[in-house]
Amino acid sequence: GQLFDYSQIRGFVIPEYQRPYAWQIEHCEQLWEDIYNAYSYAKENDQNPNIDTTYFLGSFIVSDNNKNSGGKFIVIDGQQRITTLLLLLRSIYNKFEKKLAEAIAPDYQRQLENDIKSLKEMLWQPTNNSIFSNTETPPENSTPRLTRNNVSPDEDYFTFIMKSCDNYNSSLLNSNEYLNYNYFVSMISDIDYQELHEILLFITKLCFVLIIKTESEDSSLEMFDILNNRGIQLADADIFKSRIAKLYQDSIDIFKAKWNKLLGIIQHNAPEDMPIKLDDVFKHYMFAYRMTHNSTQKSKERRLRQFYTRDEDGKTLLQTKSII
Repeated sequence: GQLFDYSQIRGFVIPEYQRPYAWQIEHCEQLWEDIYNAYSYAKENDQNPNIDTTYFLGSFIVSDNNKNSGGKFIVIDGQQRITTLLLLLRSIYNKFEKKLAEAIAPDYQRQLENDIKSLKEMLWQPTNNSIFSNTETPPENSTPRLTRNNVSPDEDYFTFIMKSCDNYNSSLLNSNEYLNYNYFVSMISDIDYQELHEILLFITKLCFVLIIKTESEDSSLEMFDILNNRGIQLADADIFKSRIAKLYQDSIDIFKAKWNKLLGIIQHNAPEDMPIKLDDVFKHYMFAYRMTHNSTQKSKERRLRQFYTRDEDGKTLLQTKSII
């Protein structure tokens, strides 16, 4: 389906355990080159019914757990591409807004207003689920379609860019989000409005993705591990961090201090040539817990994630702050 068709969902959420946005300019160069070449090919062959002019952007794994995400898909795999595509669309929106301020022909103005309206609906969540009017200007007080729970508010450079393209703080300038956004700004700077309008239509109408939906985050993570067994997989500790952090919603600074203290202890006690993995710490704790709590399954090997999320009593160690 089309990635930015929000008729069924309100957007996307990057969960707490995901790693930060890591794509750099070389990744954006490849994405832009692929999209522009596919657009050019489609334009050359748009009158030939025997040629497929669509472009496949890849697969995305999401959890459709609306109760925990406010109606948004929880992104398990695809964070880098979704974020980057939205940065590209934001750069186009910024150029179109500036173009609208110029004196242009009435026909072009109507088309430009429709393009801006379409981009608003892709980038921001309308207030009270209403559709943006052509004259309504988001983005300062609007919520981006992509919510990032894996960064603190003062490091959420993506949201800074979504809300304002002009007011930057010094820490933003060296972020991957800003550098990549600025790359797209430079790439479209010499493209005239009509061609950029056609590129936008190509992205929204002819670019497709495979969205793999599951009903729970656990199922999505298992699917992610299966499809990405050659890449860097999410550590179990990343999942645990997310679950434990939810217990500290009203005192998140306390959680961060405790978590950082745990990491500091691990690093301090690890040999220089043999770093200690956080997963191993949780594994040893699991063994110790089972031995000291008369576990009925202490003689059985159990997967780490299963032990911490579904113990034999139907409870979970991640439901108590005593875990750290």
